[in-house]
Amino acid sequence: MNSSSLWFLSSLALLLSLRSAAPRVLRAAGGGEGARLLRESRNAAAEFQRLADCVRGGLLPSPSDWEALEGLPGNWGAFLGRAVRELRASGGEVLPTLNRASALAVEEERSLWSAREKAGQATAQAGALVVLTPLTGMALYWLVPELDRALFAWTTACALATALSVGGAAWLLATADRARWGGAKGLERQWRALLACAGERLAARVRGGTPPDLAWEDVHAALSARDLDLGAIWGASIWGETGPSIRMKAPMVQACVSLPGRLRAAARVSVMEGTPCLERLESGLEAFRRETEGAVARELARLPVRALQPLFLCQAPALVALLAGAMLAAFLGPGVLPDSSGGL
Repeated sequence: MNSSSLWFLSSLALLLSLRSAAPRVLRAAGGGEGARLLRESRNAAAEFQRLADCVRGGLLPSPSDWEALEGLPGNWGAFLGRAVRELRASGGEVLPTLNRASALAVEEERSLWSAREKAGQATAQAGALVVLTPLTGMALYWLVPELDRALFAWTTACALATALSVGGAAWLLATADRARWGGAKGLERQWRALLACAGERLAARVRGGTPPDLAWEDVHAALSARDLDLGAIWGASIWGETGPSIRMKAPMVQACVSLPGRLRAAARVSVMEGTPCLERLESGLEAFRRETEGAVARELARLPVRALQPLFLCQAPALVALLAGAMLAAFLGPGVLPDSSGGL
């Protein structure tokens, strides 16, 4: 086997291995989590809408239908499904809560899809980064015959350049992943949907006749069972203050931390003045949705500029190094390069 055939086969094997590893890299970068949340939102929207249509049409859903709401995955069953079932058991009006729950699930699904689509360009760029470097090395090898005398050195240079490109692609994927979640990391990415469901549960309890302070304590217990940090931020009582301060930098986290204070103020006014607080709670939740959407939109707007960092610091040096090596081999001549192809 000559050196050209060996180089072609090794490059082909590298590209195939990168292609097989791409799905695992995307799942590790957060694609799997986003897909799971999309499925949960879609299923919740369909189930809430189905029951709302039944109630609106004068049909009585079966007991198993109400039980199925509480079995919805994620936060939808634990908060909103349970709230609807409690309203049904107490004889309260369930249609407003079903409508708001369905609208919330649809809005969450739309927001996740929109962020995913807008971050898709950066994901495509990351794939191009990984493929472009070995293809460039292969093309230069075929175009510059002098590189055949330095096969080992050129293969090593291409491997190092490809590794640098892979690092840049991973950097770009991580940047795009943070942008689509508004800068949130880890468990903080679930705070938006979790707090929105908790707020709607609070509104549903108040709508069913529960005093705001007691409804607040019930939601705090449910939140603490899901996330201790979020339960501390929510606070155990409407008369207390926000729990332990969290060092926050992400716009999404800032929006999430500000919601309990807004809802707490509405509940306090209601208890002290004896006035309804449902409209204030619903207005606060609507403002929270707009604030979180704005946080994601701002991060996605900055993504094209931030994507230039891995391009200039990883991809550009890798390609320039390969081009410089090929030019040296072409201009200095074969006698300057070490002969590493004699045994092939």
